[in-house]
Amino acid sequence: MSFVTAFECYLAELLERLIYLKPSLVADSDLQIPAKDLAEAVPTADIKRWLAAKVTDKYLRNKTHAAMISRLDTFCKAGVSKSMAADIEEWSRWSLVRNSIVHTSRQVTPELSKSWAARFPAAGDPVVLVNKELARIHHLALKIAEAIDVRAVSTVIHKRDELLIARELFIQRGISEANVLKATLGGVMRVTVTRIDLQKMLADQRRGKQPDGWALSMRDLANMVA
Repeated sequence: MSFVTAFECYLAELLERLIYLKPSLVADSDLQIPAKDLAEAVPTADIKRWLAAKVTDKYLRNKTHAAMISRLDTFCKAGVSKSMAADIEEWSRWSLVRNSIVHTSRQVTPELSKSWAARFPAAGDPVVLVNKELARIHHLALKIAEAIDVRAVSTVIHKRDELLIARELFIQRGISEANVLKATLGGVMRVTVTRIDLQKMLADQRRGKQPDGWALSMRDLANMVA
């Protein structure tokens, strides 16, 4: 349950981040947002963050994970739906397993039995998993997420997540030396930012000119950087 839920959260949070960084991704969308919602959001919210969250919710609510991945494919030109079709099909079956656990107290649903008759032949049977299957779920989640992430970073995000984390390290922990920030980032990700990038970020932050208004909570940062 945790693996599947975490993966779903990853897809939603990545889509929100992409739209926040590049709102033009939804420029040709026919999605409708009530004027009442806009009127309530404009005076009080970071409108880019609000828009990204609103559109993400409307795009992904009640969608299968395969449909979510397809949407991300469109935005970051990932091609994952095609290149990893077999993995995504398997992942979709594990999502049905998760639904059986959550919604029917660990009983095989008719939908799961129909989709995966070889593993769960009869609706109403108890869902029983073994350790190697849990390891497989974990492996699949990471494999698919890594493929999506590579394309999201190369097409839209670029260095901006690295600079965001570095900025939060400066704000929350007072780390103000570019070399130390780069070394700290290197402990959690493959670093592409340069010392000059970090020095510019620090200068912009001190002048209150940061173009990226996304913020991380103390808990978010602690989960990323020990």
